[in-house]
Amino acid sequence: MEKRNETPRDSPPEGKDFIPPGRFSLLMSTKAKLLIALVALVLVYKFVLKE
Repeated sequence: MEKRNETPRDSPPEGKDFIPPGRFSLLMSTKAKLLIALVALVLVYKFVLKE
């Protein structure tokens, strides 16, 4: 996460972390949403256990 903001979108992918805007929206509808849901559930679970 050092030079992500400096890299233009037109530049070729420098690694597997590079995701084109088009693909990103498709991934968000599946994998990313599942990951976010999992993280949210874990955080809520830990918060409930603390109280």
